Amino acid sequence: EDNTTNRDSFPAHSLSPAPAGARKQYVPSDVKFDGRTTSGDSYPAHPVSPTPAVVRKPYRMYEAKFEDNTTNRNSFPAHSLSPAPAGARKQYVPSDVKFDGRTTSGDSYPAHPVSPTPAVVRKPYRMYEA
Repeated sequence: EDNTTNRDSFPAHSLSPAPAGARKQYVPSDVKFDGRTTSGDSYPAHPVSPTPAVVRKPYRMYEAKFEDNTTNRNSFPAHSLSPAPAGARKQYVPSDVKFDGRTTSGDSYPAHPVSPTPAVVRKPYRMYEA
């Protein structure tokens, strides 16, 4: 069944056939167009002038002294870093502990049975029924 409440409540209307007969040949209009419209007459254009160029001031070097002292640097002094331990790296050795595949999470939360969802075959969607 391909019935829905939408299709039951709103039946499709029949389409009227296209008008039969030969198409008319395009004929350009004889009316002269002077470029004026009612919109153009109702809303006159405002004068637009180019924006003036902005003159950039030359860079001025300030005489303020900066001794590289800041409140942040004074309040939070840098900590000394200990050097990395020197020596040869140890070779990786895998663990000898046996793993049976059980975890505390797996034991605490048992798996629920999952059944596959049956496939639903639907008719292809069409915008308009023919």
